[in-house]
Amino acid sequence: MQISYRHLLPRGLRTWLRSLIVECGMPDCRSFHLSHRWLSRFPGIFLYQTWYCCPACLREALKQRVEAQLAVSITDPRTPPRMPFRLVLLAAGKVSEEQLATARNLRAKGLGGEDVGDALVSLGYLAEDEVSVARAVEAGCLFYGGPVRRMIPDHELPLSLMRQFRAATVHYSRLTGRLLVGFVYRVDHSLLQAVEQITGCRAEPCIITASAWKRHVLELAEPAFEEIDEAAYSQGRIVGMIVDHAIGIGADKVRMGLCSTAIWARLAGGSGSGSGSGSVGRDLVINLAAEAASNPDLVAEEVRREAQRDAGKIAPAAAIRTPRPVRTTEIPVFERRSAAL
Repeated sequence: MQISYRHLLPRGLRTWLRSLIVECGMPDCRSFHLSHRWLSRFPGIFLYQTWYCCPACLREALKQRVEAQLAVSITDPRTPPRMPFRLVLLAAGKVSEEQLATARNLRAKGLGGEDVGDALVSLGYLAEDEVSVARAVEAGCLFYGGPVRRMIPDHELPLSLMRQFRAATVHYSRLTGRLLVGFVYRVDHSLLQAVEQITGCRAEPCIITASAWKRHVLELAEPAFEEIDEAAYSQGRIVGMIVDHAIGIGADKVRMGLCSTAIWARLAGGSGSGSGSGSVGRDLVINLAAEAASNPDLVAEEVRREAQRDAGKIAPAAAIRTPRPVRTTEIPVFERRSAAL
């Protein structure tokens, strides 16, 4: 009969001890969380579920992940739906052909909102809920007619992505792990995949009204996480931004996802989840190629520095470690003389 003493320890203590012996995620690095936590000034950072001991290892892991995400870009095919928005309204008898033509003419003049549905509402032909239901039928998803309330910090979107995609998280089911993401106009699947990578939930789309989305954005005057919206034009700059911000706030967890033309990185420190009172969090939204078109010289300079860095001519600033002081013992004079003889 074998006796296991690990069951005598509390579960929380066993989990903490197990986390201390985590090995660095880089294959060439042999650092452990236990020794590194006590002997180094940098406690390490978790990228998803993998721990990295130093900024150099984190930079290399982020570089590989960014390359993989940019290589597999998410594109919406925009195939025509089975039931277009116009046919949905005509089949339901909500509007006539003349009213649709009037709304299209108004949109052609740049008035009446962002699409034909907004023009129909502005002309008084339809209510806002009726237009949103037609959009949901066209997209083949649910219509969420309830109020859009503020979610916990872990499930909120950055304000910049809310405005870009006209989207917001509206409901979370703890039982099924499902997170409803509401869109005003068109469902963007790249944002849904980024939400799943950041939150770990199963994201499902729905359609919400424009007025509910606007009220929710106004309520989020102070976002749950600190937001920084920057631009990048190369993979090295993207990785450098994420590493610098993670070290700057002392984050211990990093998650990232690609949505359309931006990379969304969520940095969490302290308790790590952002829901606690003493936690520190930051949402970093990096717009891809935002400065490349205006200044191509920046791209050439960054590419040149990346090539030199890969060749070993330029060492990354985060990879330079401070050497530990070595204790030396002075050799007595008579020992040096005997060694010389």
